Amino acid sequence: MRANIVKKIVANVLALLTFFVFISVDAIADESRGIDVLIVMDNSGSMVKNDRSNLRFQVVKNFIHWLNLGDSIGVMTFDTETQMQLPITEIKNQDDRRFLVEQIVPSLTNKDTDVYAALLAAFKEMKSNVLSNNIKFFILVTDGVIDPSPEFRVNDEVRDKYYEELDLLIKEYEDNIWPIFVVFLNPKGIEDDYLKGIAQRTGGSFYNLENANQFDDIFSQILDRIGTIKGDIEKVIEDKELEKARHLPEIKVDVMSSNIEGKYYYNEKVNIEAQILGNNRKLIEDHSTIIDSFIVEILDPNKNIHVEELNDQGDLGDVKKGDGIYSISFIPEEIGRYEFYFKVIGKYNGLPFVSEGYSDIEILSPIIINIAFDEKNTGILEVMQGKKLDVYLNFEANLDSKQIIEFTSSPKSEISIKPIRVAVLPGYTQNGILRLPIPRDIPAGEHKILLSVNTFGQGVKVEPGEIALKIRVIPYEFLVSNALAIYAMLIAALIGFLLVGFLILLKHRERIMVKKETAGDIGRDVLEKFRIEDHIEH
Repeated sequence: MRANIVKKIVANVLALLTFFVFISVDAIADESRGIDVLIVMDNSGSMVKNDRSNLRFQVVKNFIHWLNLGDSIGVMTFDTETQMQLPITEIKNQDDRRFLVEQIVPSLTNKDTDVYAALLAAFKEMKSNVLSNNIKFFILVTDGVIDPSPEFRVNDEVRDKYYEELDLLIKEYEDNIWPIFVVFLNPKGIEDDYLKGIAQRTGGSFYNLENANQFDDIFSQILDRIGTIKGDIEKVIEDKELEKARHLPEIKVDVMSSNIEGKYYYNEKVNIEAQILGNNRKLIEDHSTIIDSFIVEILDPNKNIHVEELNDQGDLGDVKKGDGIYSISFIPEEIGRYEFYFKVIGKYNGLPFVSEGYSDIEILSPIIINIAFDEKNTGILEVMQGKKLDVYLNFEANLDSKQIIEFTSSPKSEISIKPIRVAVLPGYTQNGILRLPIPRDIPAGEHKILLSVNTFGQGVKVEPGEIALKIRVIPYEFLVSNALAIYAMLIAALIGFLLVGFLILLKHRERIMVKKETAGDIGRDVLEKFRIEDHIEH
């Protein structure tokens, strides 16, 4: 029994030791700089013969199990085209590891072998993994010489151009210090000098396999080799970055403002603008610059900090997209001094940089426009359905310019009113009249109208910001509502009647005059006749 107890104690101690070792290994993996490995596997038709059991896919699964937490792996296959089977993915935990293993699935085609297309796609994939700080490595697995197309075999010009482009691409790998390990599966035992040269130029190794059963051992050797040269590569990369850093321009944040004096009124929209200069030139003009973030910390008069992200996208206060001027708008809610601390983080020619800037502004007290009801607006105001309600207001303010005030109905108002604008002139008290149209469909009875008051002027505040009116709506009466029109119609009718009577009188007078003239003519004719007869007698 005592022996069983000892065995249990030993087992528990071993379990604890295993647990702590596991924790320690994970901690070391988290603290150290890991590796990113992209495996580029030949999937051309010849692999059907040389790797009948798809052992290259199985060794990739094993390789995933060998990597540490914090490492990343990606897998792509190629023939005359490339297929991304597994994008570069970090192994954060054991669940990630199991998931990645499940993604490795054999697939075959019968096409040719385009190494240039494969390495170009691999280069772009690794370049896109910009957030990783790990050391980069590539493993190229192929079973034959470079043979991308039938034209390549028979046309010297096509072949020369192909190798020229491939040489330039390998130079990119060299410049980035990205070693390529070439695993050359060839049962005939020959070597491909160009593939061997790729490994040598980039700092990798060349492995010549006679059969696919050697994959497991070769990949184990590659991982050991990576562990051996990783520190040296890291040192070379750091030295290269330091050398580049000596050529970084003087990068600074240039704060701009349309208000030269730096003074704004309370509740006035403030547009914060800044640009990034390198040796006093806009970095936007240098396409090798990448801006990761550009923030401003706003310290208000109460020492509260607000963080805003500036942008160059043509919105949120930015005037023009892509002009290199980063902006953000905000409305100050306190009176006093605001301080702005700018910080930009980015990369110049791949090298990280941080630059900071400072600015401040003064927020002044606003000019107040006071609104009061006139004595005429006492008690409940009465208005008929469909008529306009006259509201008399007094405005008082010490202004230096004309201000426009807009009255709009509040969402809580029982009656909706279209916006009404009133001009307030400087220097004296002004009486104003609001003519509020009351719709015909508003029920008769008492109602409450709430009007929100706003001004378009900067640094101007209206008090109160909302006014309330109690009104009594009386039923619509045709005669009362249209009294003026009715009076006008009656007057028009009377004028028409008088005009017609006058015309009739004129016509009657004209007939009398005609009769008189006719009678006069007859009298003259008779008189003339008597004169003639009297002359004959004599």
